[in-house]
Amino acid sequence: MAGVEAGMFQNLQPCRYVCFYFPNPHRALKSCNEIDDDTDLRIAVLDSSDTHQNYPVRIAAMLVPRGRENDWIFCTESGHFQLVSSAQVSRLILIARGPSYSRDLFGMQKYGGEEDEDDTQLKQSLIPLLLALSPRAAFQGGLPSVPFVSYADDVIRRNILEKFSSPLVGMMLVENVELVVEQTEKVVQGQHKVTTEWRRRLRFQRMPNLVQTEVALVPKRRKKHGKTSGNGKAKLALNLNRLVHPYLPPIVAGLVLVAPTIEVCLKNGKLPRLLSIGVGGGALLMFLNRHFQFSIVGVETDEVVLNVAKKYFGLQEDEHLQIQVGDGLEVVDNIAQQVIGSHLVPDDVDKIDPRVHVIVVDVDAGDARLGLSAPPLEFFEKRFLLAARIALHEHGLLAINVVPSSKCFYNELVSAFHEVFLDLYEIKVNNGENYVLLACPFCIGSDGKDSAFAHKVKQVITGGYVNQIRKL
Repeated sequence: MAGVEAGMFQNLQPCRYVCFYFPNPHRALKSCNEIDDDTDLRIAVLDSSDTHQNYPVRIAAMLVPRGRENDWIFCTESGHFQLVSSAQVSRLILIARGPSYSRDLFGMQKYGGEEDEDDTQLKQSLIPLLLALSPRAAFQGGLPSVPFVSYADDVIRRNILEKFSSPLVGMMLVENVELVVEQTEKVVQGQHKVTTEWRRRLRFQRMPNLVQTEVALVPKRRKKHGKTSGNGKAKLALNLNRLVHPYLPPIVAGLVLVAPTIEVCLKNGKLPRLLSIGVGGGALLMFLNRHFQFSIVGVETDEVVLNVAKKYFGLQEDEHLQIQVGDGLEVVDNIAQQVIGSHLVPDDVDKIDPRVHVIVVDVDAGDARLGLSAPPLEFFEKRFLLAARIALHEHGLLAINVVPSSKCFYNELVSAFHEVFLDLYEIKVNNGENYVLLACPFCIGSDGKDSAFAHKVKQVITGGYVNQIRKL
C-alpha cells in the first residue's frame, strides 16, 4: 500500500496504480449496533494506459461486489488494469470493503445480489472522497459527476478446486462456477425466472478478468432407491461436446471458408492438418477431435498448463491429436522454412508437403497494461504473418482470436493482415469484446457455406455464426 500525499492525484498519469486504506465514512451514518462492517475501505486509483485517448476526461468509481473482495479481478494490479480498460475511462476509483462472503449448505461460495440500501448510502458518503481523487482536468466544466459503474459476470457462486504456480504464467486456478445463462421477463414467486449452468474455468492471475478456458459441466446425481437424490450434492462431469467459451464457436464456423480443401483431403484419404498455437485447457482441440476429422497438433508454452488441462479439463492425446511444449511463433517459422526448402511443385506427389491447412491462434497477451487482451503483439507483426502465409496450404486458413484495446487499434490490425493476405474475413463475437479474424493466402472462390462440411459445422455449434462471416 502506498502513502498518499497532497496533490498527487491532480494529474493523470498513464498506468498509475495507487492503493491505500481509508476510514469507512458510512460508519458516521449508523449507530454502533447497526455497523456490520467495521473495516477500513481499500481504495485503488487507476489511470488508463493511454490517458490521452479518453478526452474529455472521464472518471468513474466502482464498488467491489460483496463476496469478491479477494477475487484476483479485484485484488491484484493486473485485475485492476483490466477493469479500467474495460470501463473505458481515464481514471477508475475502486472501493473494496472488508472480506464478507457466505457459503451455501454445500460449501460453495455465494456472491452478493443486487444493490441494497447500505450500498446506496455508502456511495453517497463517498462523494467527497471521489471528488478529492479526481484530476484537475475533470473540473474544467465545473464540479464533476463521478458515476458508479458496476461489474457483472453472471457468477452466482463458485468453488476453487485447486491453485497452481508456473514459472511462465505465474499463479493460476481452476474453479467450478454457477452462471446465469438466461433471465426472462417472466416473474415467478416475485422473482425473475433464471436459467443457470455449471462451468469449469481456468484463470491466470496475470489476466484475471480473462477466462482462459471454460467448459460445460453436467451433474451426476446420486440415485437413492431408484430416484435421483435432491440434496444438491452432485458430482459434476465435463461436457466436451459443447463449446461454451464465446469465441470458440466462431473459430469453428470460420472453417467453412476452407471446406472445399478439407473435403478434397478427406476424399483423397488424407486428414487435413490443423495447428493450434495455444492449448490452455484444450476445449477447442478436444471438440474438434470429437466432431471432425483433422490431424491436430497443439503447441503450448507452459507444461504446467498442460498438466492442469489433463487433470481437470479432459485433455487427452491420441493418434489424431498431439500436444507439444514449445513456442508457437517458432513452430510456424520452422514450417515456413521447410516449405521454402522443399521447393514444392504442383501435382508432385512424391514430395512430402509440410504445409498445414488451418492455423488457429488462441493465446492471451499476458500483460493487462497493454489494453490488448489477446493475442500478443508479435502475432500481428509482418514476420509472423508472412511465415503463417508460407506455412499454410494455398487454400488454407489462419484463424485468430482478437480482443483489441479499441476499434482504432483493431482497424490497424486489419490493415496489417490486408498487407499479407488476399482474403480477409471477420466474425464479431456476441460478447461485444472478441473478434475472430479469418485470413486466407489466396482468394478462396467458393466459401463452402453450402458444403457437407458446413452442414456438419452448423449441426454442432449454435449461434448462427456461419452466416455472420463478413468479408473485410
